[in-house]
This record gives sequence, structure tokens and C-alpha cells, in this order.
Amino acid sequence: MSDRLRNSSPNINPCVTEFQDLPLEVLSEIASYLTFTDVLSFHKTSTKLFQATNSRIVWLNLARDYSARYPHLPRPESGRLDSLETHQIREWAQKRLIIDEIWKKTSACPRRQVLSCFGHLKPCTVTIVPGGRWILVGYALGYICYYDLNSAEPTPMVLVSPEHDEQQGVKGAQQHVELLGVCVDPESPTLEFKIAFGGQDKTSLNIIQRLHIWHVRLTVDHHGFLTASKLVSIPYSPGSRALLHFTGDLVVCVNTGFYSYAEVRWWKDCSETTSLRARFRVRKGPVCVRGIGSDRLLCVYDKGDGIHIYDIPAPEKVNFQQIISRVLSSPVRLSAWSYPVEVGYMGFSELYFDGSRYQQVISTVQGVLGLVIPVSKEELPTVVKLSDLWHTPAIHGLGFLKGYVPYGEDGIRFGYSWDSDITYQRGWENTTWAYKEYKMDFDEGTGRFGYIEDNNIGLIDFSSCT
Repeated sequence: MSDRLRNSSPNINPCVTEFQDLPLEVLSEIASYLTFTDVLSFHKTSTKLFQATNSRIVWLNLARDYSARYPHLPRPESGRLDSLETHQIREWAQKRLIIDEIWKKTSACPRRQVLSCFGHLKPCTVTIVPGGRWILVGYALGYICYYDLNSAEPTPMVLVSPEHDEQQGVKGAQQHVELLGVCVDPESPTLEFKIAFGGQDKTSLNIIQRLHIWHVRLTVDHHGFLTASKLVSIPYSPGSRALLHFTGDLVVCVNTGFYSYAEVRWWKDCSETTSLRARFRVRKGPVCVRGIGSDRLLCVYDKGDGIHIYDIPAPEKVNFQQIISRVLSSPVRLSAWSYPVEVGYMGFSELYFDGSRYQQVISTVQGVLGLVIPVSKEELPTVVKLSDLWHTPAIHGLGFLKGYVPYGEDGIRFGYSWDSDITYQRGWENTTWAYKEYKMDFDEGTGRFGYIEDNNIGLIDFSSCT
């Protein structure tokens, strides 16, 4: 910069201007070491720094850092990070990084919506597909609809219906009654995924309950339409109340009545008439069940019964008559590991797997705990305290690093860490507690919380704050 320009511009800091005189490539390299908030500050400094912070290396590093902190969250729909265009990387990372910043602010203004129901049917279950774009709602009479949350006004689109079931060869599906639940394989990609749901099919003599597994994919044009096709429909008999969990290998259904028992199916080896299954008694009254790999079952109990891990017995091949019978393939199982703690209602996350261990976040009256389960049975599970903050037993949305309670104007947002003592909470002081029971789901990446209350489908969307 010339002396004449320096003298004529006394308000310009020479250090700043000399820094901006560096080549754009050098500025981009420097910016690639900045945090997200620093990058946003650079954005506003000058046109040249705006260009430097919009470079590929800056946003690729930010996206990689985010993925390292949230290894359980799905990557962009279009593919691997390094295979995307710069604008795609920036759009994906910026939206999620802003959610992280919003979560720590004193106040926030999420968009609140009531989604329209499908016809006059009663909504029974709500599930946000990992990635946050789709919300699946199960209705009475066997309908499952999806909503595209990226659209301005999400409307119900039929994904599975009784008529669709008939076309796919599911006998008696037109008499399908209330759904037990809709689960998404957590390892599925965002362009296509698998779902499992339970229900009942009436026959002329009795009621046969079924597990249905379908494959869902985004249409080729990627214009926001999903299609579904049946993979398998499996008869089973879990009783009137059951918890469901689905993985790429297993479907776990645990009856929650007076005599609780687990029914585990290796669904890829099942058909309409035969099943590969293990069926055994567990402690009664679990509030959360998760299949661990293909050989263990995690059950979380309330009222001080704590956390229990059971070894799943060897599977056996059974025919149709054995499937619908209530004969157990093994007696009551003693948990291989347990941890006594009083958990809260809905106070648990999904089960995350990083290749060497499983991790689960559980909210208790002692604070937020992290359960670590090694792959090898030779190593015992461990429990770490993620946060000393006491939360209401009615906590609803819990993720890997942050959670949400939908009370008050903005709700209560809180966060924690697995490798440090950093914790925070926002919105606590402005909230008056009023216990509510929700059927809900929470996506921490996009900050979206879906729930059913008084037969209405609600959406609280923090991504709209961006």
C-alpha cells in the first residue's frame, strides 16, 4: 500500500490492510485454521476476506471437524465430503454449525408449526429420519406418511398404505390396526433407508401380529418424493404393548406387560412362514430397548431398576405355528451386566457405534450419563458422567452432544461433552414446569423436534433460525 494512501486514510489499520494484501490462496490457507465463528467474522471484514473464507479448503476443514465431533450423524445426501462441490459442502456444514451456535445462545426463536394430519386419521408415532429432512408419521389403520421438512409447508404424502400393502402381497393388511412403532436403521444413508414397523392383521380365527420391513428411497429426480417397497413381513406375537428397535441385522420387540419378554429376529433370514429368532424373558417394564450388534440386548428401566444388558441366546428356526405361539425359547435371562440408576421419562438417546464401541446417552436424576459398551464381551461396559446438571425426569430430546426440552418460549437447550467437563444450558431460568407426555423424536444435527400432542403433529424447528 502506498504512503499517500496510508496518509489519506487515517482510520485504516495498516496491519489489517497489509494482511489483506497477501495472496488470496495464502489468506484461504490461514482461514482454514479458524473456528466457525471466526470465519463468520472474516466474512464481514472485506470483499477479499469474504472470498478467502468461501474457499473450498476452509469449508472442507469445518465440515470435517464437525463430522469428527458428531461421528454418528449422517453425511450430506450427495455423497462423501471430499466428492462434493464447494457450495454443497458450505451449505451442509454452515446450517449445522449455526445450529451449534444457536444452541448456546441465551435466547432463540425456533419456528413452530402444526403439521396437517392425513385425512381424519389419528397419528400414532412420529420419527425423524437421520439427517433431519424427513419426518415419518404412523397413523391408525396402517398408513405411514412422510413430510419433507425442507419445504416451506410440509404436507403429508402417503408412503405405506393398506392398498400399498396388498399390492406388495401383505395378506390382510387392509385390516391393519394401530402401529406399534416406526424405526429407521441408524446406519442407513439419507438417500435410501430401511424402516420397520409393527401392527396387527386380523384373520378369520384370530389376530396375528406382524413386523413389516420396507426399503425407502428418494426418487431419481431428488425432488422431494419418497417411494417404498416391502422387503419382508414376519408374523410374531408380542402382546398388546411392545417396544421396537431395528438395526441392519435385527428386529427387537420387547413386550412391556406384566411378564416382559424379548423377541429378537434376524430379519434377513425370515419369511412369511419361517423365522430365525430368539425369545426369552427379561425384567418387566423396560422403557427403552436397543439391540447391541447381533448378540446382546440393552434394556433401560425406570423407578431405580437402572440399566441391564442381556446376552441374546442362540437363534432357532421356527415355523408359522411356533411363531404365533407364546412358548419361550429360553427361560428368564439373567442380565450379564447391570447398573442401578433412576432414569427419567424419555431420557435416552439412540445407540451410537463408532466401529469399536457402542455409546448411549441417558438422562437420570443424578445427571446426564454416558454408557460405553465395548464390542468385546470380555470388556465390561462403563458409565461416565457427561453433565452434573439435573434435568427434569420429563426430558424428551436427547442426542449425542446436546438435548432439548420443549417447555417455555424457546425451550430448554443444553449440551455436554464426552471428553471434557464442558456443559451448558439455556432457557432454564425462564421456564415454568408443566409435565407433558409426548410421542416424539429429535434430530440434533438440524435442531428439529417433532411430537404428537392431543392428536396434533407439532414441529419445533431451530434450523429456521439460520
